[in-house]
Amino acid sequence: MKSSKWMIGLLAVALVIALAPSSFAQVQIQAFNTASAGEIQTNRNAQTSDPTSIGSGILISGQLIANSPLTTTTLTLTFPGPITSAGNCDATLGTACTPGIPSADPIQIQGSSGLFAGVTAVQTINFSKGTITIQLPGTLGWGGAGVNVSNSQSGTFRLIGVRIDVNGLTAPLTAGVSLSSSANNYIARLHRRSISLARWALESAASPRLQPEQAASIMVRS
Repeated sequence: MKSSKWMIGLLAVALVIALAPSSFAQVQIQAFNTASAGEIQTNRNAQTSDPTSIGSGILISGQLIANSPLTTTTLTLTFPGPITSAGNCDATLGTACTPGIPSADPIQIQGSSGLFAGVTAVQTINFSKGTITIQLPGTLGWGGAGVNVSNSQSGTFRLIGVRIDVNGLTAPLTAGVSLSSSANNYIARLHRRSISLARWALESAASPRLQPEQAASIMVRS
């Protein structure tokens, strides 16, 4: 009788394991940023990253936990104020083209590597809501048309050139990081779902706000 009970218990455990999702077969997403410490509370074009730091920008890291197929997923960064800089647009996407704002340092993606080597541009910018979306790759088609394979790489990229209107906000400021789905084998590390952005150096008169003339949400490229 005891042996029978043990067998039932083992079968139950085996069934649970078989039905449970592969929680370790994923890419873990983390975000890192060196906050800009020289901003002022009335700045309407505040840097979100310290421009003097090495590798300036918001670093997105995807750490391989175990090999697994991936589904295309949207990464969203939500800033605490309206975005006042812009990226260079892509005429093939049907959007009105204007130079990046500011032209010497527009919003763009740099340093893409590994799994994210093909991530070369942000997907959308919603200026008034302060959000930027970036598409993370899926593995469907990697093995040929319609063929899904497992990913075996980690990857990184940096988002640079993001400026926001911080007039009237209270420091320290943070940005939220989220994924469109937790079922695509991308997971967000719990204590890396927000990043530090700015601390006030002093109070000063408000700077004029940059005005991107594109629609509220546009497609852009680096």
